[in-house]
Amino acid sequence: MEEYRLNYAALGALAKIVHVADIEADVNIVPEAAELKAIAEGFYLSCPDDHEKLRLEFPLYDALYAWCRRTVG
Repeated sequence: MEEYRLNYAALGALAKIVHVADIEADVNIVPEAAELKAIAEGFYLSCPDDHEKLRLEFPLYDALYAWCRRTVG
C-alpha cells in the first residue's frame, strides 16, 4: 500500500487483517485476523492445487473487503 500510495481506509483495514493473519504470532491484535487465519488454513488443508485454492478464496476476500468498506466507511 505504501509503495503504490494507496490511501483508502477500507483497503487499509483489509491489509491490516490480512497482515496480522499472515505474519503476527498474536492474531488477537485484530479480531478478524484469527478467523481469517483459520479459514486460510482450512483452504490450505482442503485444496492442494494453488490455482484452485486461489479461485475459491477470492470471493472470500472480496466479501471481506466489502465488509471493510461498510465498517470503515
